[in-house]
Amino acid sequence: MSTPEPTPWQRLEELPPDRLAEVLDFAEFLASRDRTGQPNDTNRQPRTLGLLAGKLTVPDDFDDPLPDDVLNAFYQ
Repeated sequence: MSTPEPTPWQRLEELPPDRLAEVLDFAEFLASRDRTGQPNDTNRQPRTLGLLAGKLTVPDDFDDPLPDDVLNAFYQ
């Protein structure tokens, strides 16, 4: 027989004080974000398709390999 998974509240009780403080800070961040009215999935405005149509171009060599000096910069 397997042991039941601990509830989220039980997991919180097991955290050391510094980690619990991080969780509380994060919860406060989420609550304040909701209070400020920042967009979320329920009040997001629909995106306007084609807003930049004709204003951007993709160069013909877009898919070409990068030069060695540029590639090497990623690995330094």
